[in-house]
Amino acid sequence: AGQYILAEQFLENHPDATEIYLVVIEDSLLTDFETGYGYQYAVMPFIETDTFTGIEADTLHDLKSVYGSFFLNKEMVMLIEHSDLNKKLYYNLLNKVNPKFSTLEIPDVSITYIEKMYRLCEEKGVTLYLVPEPLKDVEERRELEAQIRTSYEASSLYELFPDYFEQLQYLQPDMFADNVHIAGTREELNDVIRIMQKNSNCMKDLILEPQN
Repeated sequence: AGQYILAEQFLENHPDATEIYLVVIEDSLLTDFETGYGYQYAVMPFIETDTFTGIEADTLHDLKSVYGSFFLNKEMVMLIEHSDLNKKLYYNLLNKVNPKFSTLEIPDVSITYIEKMYRLCEEKGVTLYLVPEPLKDVEERRELEAQIRTSYEASSLYELFPDYFEQLQYLQPDMFADNVHIAGTREELNDVIRIMQKNSNCMKDLILEPQN
């Protein structure tokens, strides 16, 4: 949902855009409105910037059921955002009273808003690409990919982006700072992007070298 808002804002401010690249690690496809990171990623930045638009009524209902309608207004968001104590109290309350976590099934919210993004781009004459982030080459990650792929291929996203999983690349574990985030020199990261460009056949116009 947050990615959709960003795309909507981008197209509003860049009417001449012709392409959008949604670069998403497969974990994010699974992420529902949960009590781990959902509030700080899907609610706070958009309420703070008054860009909490384009949200479906069903989505707003789900947000209220997880985070509480009282915490979906700007005053409360600001109180939580700018106080470590308030943040800790609120997150602890969420996890105690209404814990909710993602599963290995792609949730409706992912499908809904990627489809909305696709239709929005189509209306604007913009091409939307769904590109996977590189993965850490460990057995656990490959097993997870197989499970997520099954859910993905059974969803309507597969009809829109059938080659998402075919673009995946695995990198050596020492290329990662943890199980998700790639680390390296600027040139090492550029090499990763070059592989992504080759695998996806898009993002060709990205400028990877410093311009004089």
